[in-house]
Amino acid sequence: MNITRQLKKISNFLINTPIHPQWLLARHDKYLLSEIGKKSNGIIVDIGAGKQKILNHITSKSAYIPIDYYTTSIGWYQHQPAIYATAEALPLQDSTADIVLLLDVLEHLPNPELSLLEIKRILKPTGTAIIKVPFMYPIHDAPYDFSRFTEHGLLRRINQAGLECDKITWLGTPIETGSLLINIALAKSLADAIQEKSWLTLLNLAFALLILPFNLLGLIGSIMRTRKSDWMPHTYIIQLKKCS
Repeated sequence: MNITRQLKKISNFLINTPIHPQWLLARHDKYLLSEIGKKSNGIIVDIGAGKQKILNHITSKSAYIPIDYYTTSIGWYQHQPAIYATAEALPLQDSTADIVLLLDVLEHLPNPELSLLEIKRILKPTGTAIIKVPFMYPIHDAPYDFSRFTEHGLLRRINQAGLECDKITWLGTPIETGSLLINIALAKSLADAIQEKSWLTLLNLAFALLILPFNLLGLIGSIMRTRKSDWMPHTYIIQLKKCS
Protein backbone atom coordinates (compact mmCIF):
# COMPACT_ATOMS: atom_id res chain seq x y z
CA MET A 1 0.00 0.00 0.00
CA ASN A 2 1.50 3.38 -1.00
CA ILE A 3 1.76 6.41 1.24
CA THR A 4 -1.22 8.19 -0.34
CA ARG A 5 -3.56 5.26 0.34
CA GLN A 6 -2.27 4.91 3.88
CA LEU A 7 -2.94 8.59 4.55
CA LYS A 8 -6.46 8.32 3.09
CA LYS A 9 -7.20 5.25 5.21
CA ILE A 10 -6.11 7.05 8.37
CA SER A 11 -8.07 10.15 7.33
CA ASN A 12 -11.30 8.19 6.75
CA PHE A 13 -10.96 6.54 10.14
CA LEU A 14 -10.56 9.87 11.95
CA ILE A 15 -13.08 11.95 9.94
CA ASN A 16 -15.63 12.18 12.78
CA THR A 17 -13.09 13.23 15.41
CA PRO A 18 -11.92 16.80 16.12
CA ILE A 19 -8.32 15.91 15.31
CA HIS A 20 -9.29 15.53 11.63
CA PRO A 21 -8.62 18.65 9.49
CA GLN A 22 -12.13 18.51 7.93
CA TRP A 23 -14.06 17.71 11.09
CA LEU A 24 -15.87 21.05 10.97
CA LEU A 25 -17.19 20.09 7.55
CA ALA A 26 -17.88 16.42 8.36
CA ARG A 27 -20.14 17.24 11.30
CA HIS A 28 -22.39 19.30 9.00
CA ASP A 29 -22.44 16.52 6.39
CA LYS A 30 -23.55 13.94 8.94
CA TYR A 31 -26.41 16.18 10.10
CA LEU A 32 -27.51 16.94 6.52
CA LEU A 33 -27.71 13.26 5.56
CA SER A 34 -29.67 12.54 8.71
CA GLU A 35 -32.18 15.31 7.93
CA ILE A 36 -32.60 14.14 4.34
CA GLY A 37 -33.17 10.61 5.62
CA LYS A 38 -35.99 11.75 7.92
CA LYS A 39 -37.85 13.23 4.94
CA SER A 40 -37.07 10.41 2.51
CA ASN A 41 -40.06 8.91 0.78
CA GLY A 42 -40.71 7.81 -2.79
CA ILE A 43 -38.06 7.80 -5.51
CA ILE A 44 -34.69 9.34 -4.59
CA VAL A 45 -32.29 10.11 -7.44
CA ASP A 46 -28.75 10.68 -6.17
CA ILE A 47 -26.68 12.35 -8.92
CA GLY A 48 -22.95 11.88 -8.41
CA ALA A 49 -23.68 9.38 -5.65
CA GLY A 50 -20.05 8.55 -4.85
CA LYS A 51 -19.96 6.27 -1.81
CA GLN A 52 -23.78 6.44 -1.55
CA LYS A 53 -23.65 7.59 2.07
CA ILE A 54 -27.34 8.51 2.09
CA LEU A 55 -28.18 4.78 2.05
CA ASN A 56 -27.44 4.66 5.77
CA HIS A 57 -30.17 7.22 6.45
CA ILE A 58 -33.12 6.71 4.08
CA THR A 59 -36.18 4.70 5.05
CA SER A 60 -37.45 1.44 3.58
CA LYS A 61 -40.26 3.44 1.95
CA SER A 62 -37.74 4.93 -0.50
CA ALA A 63 -36.58 3.67 -3.88
CA TYR A 64 -32.95 4.74 -4.25
CA ILE A 65 -31.38 5.39 -7.67
CA PRO A 66 -27.65 6.26 -7.46
CA ILE A 67 -26.12 7.75 -10.62
CA ASP A 68 -22.44 8.40 -11.29
CA TYR A 69 -19.62 8.43 -13.83
CA TYR A 70 -17.93 5.09 -14.40
CA THR A 71 -14.45 6.57 -13.83
CA THR A 72 -15.23 8.15 -10.48
CA SER A 73 -17.56 5.50 -9.09
CA ILE A 74 -15.29 2.56 -9.80
CA GLY A 75 -11.89 4.20 -9.89
CA TRP A 76 -12.27 6.56 -6.94
CA TYR A 77 -15.11 5.36 -4.71
CA GLN A 78 -15.32 1.61 -5.47
CA HIS A 79 -19.11 1.80 -5.43
CA GLN A 80 -21.28 0.69 -8.32
CA PRO A 81 -24.26 2.96 -9.09
CA ALA A 82 -27.59 1.81 -10.51
CA ILE A 83 -26.96 3.94 -13.62
CA TYR A 84 -23.79 5.18 -15.28
CA ALA A 85 -24.51 8.63 -16.72
CA THR A 86 -23.57 12.31 -16.69
CA ALA A 87 -25.54 14.86 -14.72
CA GLU A 88 -26.12 16.83 -17.92
CA ALA A 89 -27.95 13.94 -19.66
CA LEU A 90 -29.89 11.70 -17.28
CA PRO A 91 -31.46 8.53 -18.76
CA LEU A 92 -34.68 8.96 -16.76
CA GLN A 93 -38.21 9.84 -17.79
CA ASP A 94 -39.77 13.22 -17.07
CA SER A 95 -41.27 13.72 -13.59
CA THR A 96 -39.62 10.60 -12.16
CA ALA A 97 -38.14 11.73 -8.86
CA ASP A 98 -39.67 12.75 -5.55
CA ILE A 99 -36.25 13.83 -4.28
CA VAL A 100 -33.16 14.71 -6.33
CA LEU A 101 -29.79 14.99 -4.58
CA LEU A 102 -26.81 16.84 -6.05
CA LEU A 103 -24.38 16.88 -3.14
CA ASP A 104 -20.87 18.27 -3.76
CA VAL A 105 -21.28 17.68 -7.49
CA LEU A 106 -22.19 20.95 -9.23
CA GLU A 107 -18.64 22.34 -9.04
CA HIS A 108 -17.37 19.27 -10.89
CA LEU A 109 -19.64 19.71 -13.92
CA PRO A 110 -18.37 21.47 -17.04
CA ASN A 111 -21.94 22.51 -17.89
CA PRO A 112 -23.78 23.04 -14.59
CA GLU A 113 -26.68 24.84 -16.30
CA LEU A 114 -27.54 21.65 -18.21
CA SER A 115 -27.63 19.63 -15.00
CA LEU A 116 -30.11 22.08 -13.45
CA LEU A 117 -32.34 21.74 -16.51
CA GLU A 118 -32.16 17.95 -16.14
CA ILE A 119 -33.10 18.20 -12.47
CA LYS A 120 -36.15 20.25 -13.40
CA ARG A 121 -37.10 17.70 -16.07
CA ILE A 122 -36.94 14.58 -13.88
CA LEU A 123 -38.41 16.21 -10.76
CA LYS A 124 -42.07 15.59 -10.01
CA PRO A 125 -44.25 18.73 -9.71
CA THR A 126 -44.39 18.19 -5.95
CA GLY A 127 -40.77 17.02 -5.70
CA THR A 128 -37.77 18.52 -3.93
CA ALA A 129 -34.18 18.91 -5.06
CA ILE A 130 -31.31 19.45 -2.63
CA ILE A 131 -28.04 20.93 -3.87
CA LYS A 132 -24.92 21.15 -1.73
CA VAL A 133 -21.98 23.04 -3.16
CA PRO A 134 -18.76 24.50 -1.69
CA PHE A 135 -18.02 28.20 -1.77
CA MET A 136 -14.73 28.70 0.09
CA TYR A 137 -12.88 25.42 -0.38
CA PRO A 138 -9.62 24.32 -2.05
CA ILE A 139 -9.34 22.61 -5.42
CA HIS A 140 -10.33 18.96 -5.05
CA ASP A 141 -10.82 15.91 -7.26
CA ALA A 142 -8.64 17.55 -9.91
CA PRO A 143 -8.81 17.82 -12.87
CA TYR A 144 -12.61 17.66 -12.45
CA ASP A 145 -13.02 20.80 -10.35
CA PHE A 146 -14.34 23.59 -12.55
CA SER A 147 -16.04 26.34 -10.59
CA ARG A 148 -17.17 28.03 -7.38
CA PHE A 149 -20.47 29.88 -7.04
CA THR A 150 -21.62 32.72 -4.84
CA GLU A 151 -25.14 32.53 -3.44
CA HIS A 152 -26.27 35.08 -6.01
CA GLY A 153 -24.69 33.28 -8.95
CA LEU A 154 -26.30 30.03 -7.86
CA LEU A 155 -29.76 31.51 -7.48
CA ARG A 156 -29.50 33.17 -10.89
CA ARG A 157 -28.67 29.86 -12.59
CA ILE A 158 -31.38 28.07 -10.61
CA ASN A 159 -34.05 30.55 -11.67
CA GLN A 160 -32.91 30.45 -15.30
CA ALA A 161 -33.42 26.66 -15.25
CA GLY A 162 -37.06 27.04 -14.17
CA LEU A 163 -36.45 26.15 -10.53
CA GLU A 164 -36.94 28.23 -7.43
CA CYS A 165 -35.31 28.28 -4.01
CA ASP A 166 -37.41 27.03 -1.10
CA LYS A 167 -34.64 27.39 1.45
CA ILE A 168 -30.95 28.27 1.53
CA THR A 169 -28.54 27.38 4.34
CA TRP A 170 -25.12 28.95 4.78
CA LEU A 171 -22.64 26.60 6.46
CA GLY A 172 -19.76 28.26 8.23
CA THR A 173 -19.40 31.49 10.17
CA PRO A 174 -16.27 33.50 9.26
CA ILE A 175 -14.36 32.02 12.21
CA GLU A 176 -15.50 28.48 11.39
CA THR A 177 -14.67 28.80 7.69
CA GLY A 178 -11.30 30.35 8.44
CA SER A 179 -10.44 27.55 10.87
CA LEU A 180 -11.46 24.90 8.34
CA LEU A 181 -9.26 26.39 5.61
CA ILE A 182 -6.27 26.72 7.94
CA ASN A 183 -6.63 23.08 9.00
CA ILE A 184 -6.85 21.85 5.41
CA ALA A 185 -3.72 23.87 4.58
CA LEU A 186 -1.86 22.39 7.57
CA ALA A 187 -2.87 18.84 6.64
CA LYS A 188 -1.95 19.32 2.95
CA SER A 189 1.48 20.68 3.84
CA LEU A 190 2.11 17.66 6.08
CA ALA A 191 0.89 15.18 3.44
CA ASP A 192 3.10 16.77 0.77
CA ALA A 193 6.14 16.67 3.04
CA ILE A 194 5.55 12.99 3.88
CA GLN A 195 5.14 12.05 0.21
CA GLU A 196 8.28 13.94 -0.76
CA LYS A 197 10.17 12.51 2.24
CA SER A 198 11.19 16.05 3.04
CA TRP A 199 13.12 17.17 6.09
CA LEU A 200 10.19 19.54 6.63
CA THR A 201 8.00 16.62 7.73
CA LEU A 202 8.78 17.10 11.42
CA LEU A 203 8.11 20.82 11.21
CA ASN A 204 4.80 20.24 9.43
CA LEU A 205 3.93 17.55 11.96
CA ALA A 206 4.40 20.14 14.72
CA PHE A 207 2.12 22.55 12.84
CA ALA A 208 -0.47 19.77 12.42
CA LEU A 209 -0.83 19.71 16.20
CA LEU A 210 -2.69 23.00 15.77
CA ILE A 211 -5.57 21.22 13.98
CA LEU A 212 -7.39 20.34 17.20
CA PRO A 213 -7.21 23.90 18.64
CA PHE A 214 -8.41 25.38 15.34
CA ASN A 215 -11.30 22.90 15.21
CA LEU A 216 -12.31 23.94 18.71
CA LEU A 217 -11.98 27.60 17.71
CA GLY A 218 -14.21 26.97 14.70
CA LEU A 219 -16.76 25.20 16.87
CA ILE A 220 -16.84 28.12 19.30
CA GLY A 221 -17.18 30.48 16.33
CA SER A 222 -20.22 28.57 15.09
CA ILE A 223 -21.84 28.60 18.54
CA MET A 224 -21.29 32.36 18.82
CA ARG A 225 -23.27 32.99 15.62
CA THR A 226 -25.32 36.18 16.11
CA ARG A 227 -26.95 36.46 12.67
CA LYS A 228 -27.20 34.54 9.41
CA SER A 229 -23.66 33.84 8.21
CA ASP A 230 -23.94 34.60 4.51
CA TRP A 231 -20.71 36.59 4.23
CA MET A 232 -18.04 33.88 4.41
CA PRO A 233 -19.62 30.40 4.35
CA HIS A 234 -17.65 27.37 3.27
CA THR A 235 -20.76 25.66 1.83
CA TYR A 236 -24.25 26.37 0.52
CA ILE A 237 -27.21 23.99 0.84
CA ILE A 238 -30.18 24.94 -1.32
CA GLN A 239 -33.57 23.24 -1.36
CA LEU A 240 -35.39 23.66 -4.67
CA LYS A 241 -38.72 23.04 -6.31
CA LYS A 242 -40.16 23.58 -9.77
CA CYS A 243 -41.41 27.09 -10.44
CA SER A 244 -45.15 27.30 -9.87
